[in-house]
Amino acid sequence: MKEQDEARGGPEGPREGIEAIEGLAGAVLRPVRQSDRQAVEAFFARLAPEDMRMRFFAPLREIPRATLARLMDLDGEREVALALELAPGAFAGIARLSAEPGLARAEFAVAVRSDLKRRGIGRLLMTRILDHARARGIGEVTGSILRENVAMVALARDLGFAIEDEPGAPALLRARIATGAARG
Repeated sequence: MKEQDEARGGPEGPREGIEAIEGLAGAVLRPVRQSDRQAVEAFFARLAPEDMRMRFFAPLREIPRATLARLMDLDGEREVALALELAPGAFAGIARLSAEPGLARAEFAVAVRSDLKRRGIGRLLMTRILDHARARGIGEVTGSILRENVAMVALARDLGFAIEDEPGAPALLRARIATGAARG
């Protein structure tokens, strides 16, 4: 496990101080590592049922083991997750980017702890995950959003995503943005 963590930038990984979000000056933004499994599980356990539904499109009281295993399957290349860490093992939000083979396109997902919403954490995570996509040469980032998730739809629009209907899924919208990156 230590070797896997080191392959993702060392046991500590790159950290960035967060001063722009009021009350979170001590928090750090960093990659999620395999060793964070319990912290990720605890993060999702703190989400309100409605926030779990907005993230997973289903009413969940807790994250299923198979879903947690899939979310923790991070290779640092195609599957990447960033977390805003308040204290060791205590995450305020997590953003994930899952790229297709060849890195032409990737899908995002983001969740912010229910008690910390409306503070700019989702915007920070989305901005940084888009920066990561550009740096990796991913040309397009997309994501499915529940139509009723007006806060996420507004954030996506504000970040420059085009919003369109999700074919065959009337409850969903598709957010899409070209990153301007080109694989060379």
